[in-house]
Amino acid sequence: MLGDVGTAEVDINAQGARVTSIDAAAGWTVVDQRPRRWARRRPATRVSLYLRRDALHEWEVEVNQLADDSWEAAVVEQWPDLRPGSVVTPGGTVRFRWDNDVLSLAEVVPAAGWDSRGDAEGGESAFVVFSRGTENWEAVVLSDPVPGGHPTVVQRGHNRRVDLGGRFGVPAARCSP
Repeated sequence: MLGDVGTAEVDINAQGARVTSIDAAAGWTVVDQRPRRWARRRPATRVSLYLRRDALHEWEVEVNQLADDSWEAAVVEQWPDLRPGSVVTPGGTVRFRWDNDVLSLAEVVPAAGWDSRGDAEGGESAFVVFSRGTENWEAVVLSDPVPGGHPTVVQRGHNRRVDLGGRFGVPAARCSP
């Protein structure tokens, strides 16, 4: 479920979800887990893992039970980038333009079969969501225009409904940026 970051297995059953194993790849560290590690044997309606490499590259993995009792798996990858030119996802590609530290969307190219929506807000952030059925890929850039402020951050996220086929006890679907 974590791609190049390692593996995490989440089992879903009639009582909820629980993390059954975590194996972070070399250089990555699990910095937080919810519910806490000691409580992970008990199923919950939401489980989260937070992994970090170096000080700034982060992944967040979440499996949630939705209001209609279906399940959703989501992964968000975040890293610093002074002036990102583009973010590529399986759902499509987003290209950004920087004019005097003002961020805007230059081009949004959905992959075949995907729809897109997006916005650039006040020149400080931009986001695009690519959608197909119950699956979404997001590309987000958050910029701080204040000199000496926070670095520009890029986020790439993927979420999808987990199809259990009406059965419980099936491991969560794969979901990774």
